[in-house]
Amino acid sequence: MSSWPHIRLLKLSSDPRLPPSTVTFRGLFAALRLRPQLEDLQISIDTVNIDIDPEAESFQHTSLKILHFSFSFLEEANAEVIARIIFSMLPCVDEVDAWESEDWREVNSYPNLLNLLWFSTAVSQEQLQIPEVGIYSCLEIVQ
Repeated sequence: MSSWPHIRLLKLSSDPRLPPSTVTFRGLFAALRLRPQLEDLQISIDTVNIDIDPEAESFQHTSLKILHFSFSFLEEANAEVIARIIFSMLPCVDEVDAWESEDWREVNSYPNLLNLLWFSTAVSQEQLQIPEVGIYSCLEIVQ
């Protein structure tokens, strides 16, 4: 057990014939706190019962780069909340891989949006000397 904090890869398989996972985001992040060097994780997660607020939590796991949610059902209504949780607390993850990848397409569309929102609050258009056209017009709306 003494080597568990040094694990870099962890794959916990699931079966779609079994009941949905009861692992929540709070449970996931509690486990990640104990594995600071983990880089690659495959797990099923409960995306229906959201038990964490990314704006109220300050935890970030900066080693995890690959995240695969095997057989994790995703409700379309929760996609933005789940994206905010994942991409704010797991900043090195740039996309979520899943067995049903089509379901996760909306979640995976958020990292670029979140980066743009962060970028827009960090600098102004005047500092960048960017004309108000195309995607950059979003900068003014956010400010």
